[in-house]
Amino acid sequence: MDAGSALSGHYDTEYSKGEIMIKFMNLLGYDAISLGSMDFKYKMDEILDLNDKAEFPILSANLVSKQDKSLVFDAYTIIESSGRNIAIIGISPYPLEESSESDIIEKYETIDPIEAINKIIDDLRLKANIIIYLLVKF
Repeated sequence: MDAGSALSGHYDTEYSKGEIMIKFMNLLGYDAISLGSMDFKYKMDEILDLNDKAEFPILSANLVSKQDKSLVFDAYTIIESSGRNIAIIGISPYPLEESSESDIIEKYETIDPIEAINKIIDDLRLKANIIIYLLVKF
């Protein structure tokens, strides 16, 4: 797992637009990641392409389209480990930083993380024994 900003910040990751890190995470068998502020320096279509290449979900319970307020990514995933269901929730920076790619600032926003979690937590308590929050610094 990773709580965010792993897809950029280094020469190799930025040169490959995050693809080399996704390949590495696939090899390591990551269960999930969330997006951090540094990840939003890519265009949304580049991030969605990385999501397609990942063998694990990119999660964000609070990144929504400005147009219809729909989630861009799954809010959570549930994995099974040692007979327990573990819910992993992704939370993106709130609010999005002005340094984010312009197409992201224009079309997307993050909602308050507490509001986002409150929408799903009751359902998750029924499905999971353990809940993990992938929070990036705010």
